[in-house]
Amino acid sequence: MKTFEYDAEDAWVDYARVDLRRGRSKLRLEWDQDSGGTVEGPRAVLDELRVLDPWTSTRHAH
Repeated sequence: MKTFEYDAEDAWVDYARVDLRRGRSKLRLEWDQDSGGTVEGPRAVLDELRVLDPWTSTRHAH
């Protein structure tokens, strides 16, 4: 469930933040041009996340 989303004038251009909650677990996804972005939350939850990499999952038709 999304509990917060930064929605000021510069949202998703200069800065973005979304907070997610599931049960007692909370994740904070934050991005800015300097840091490139972070995901913060309990180690157990972060360890269960799967990173989807479009470059390795793309199939090329021959």
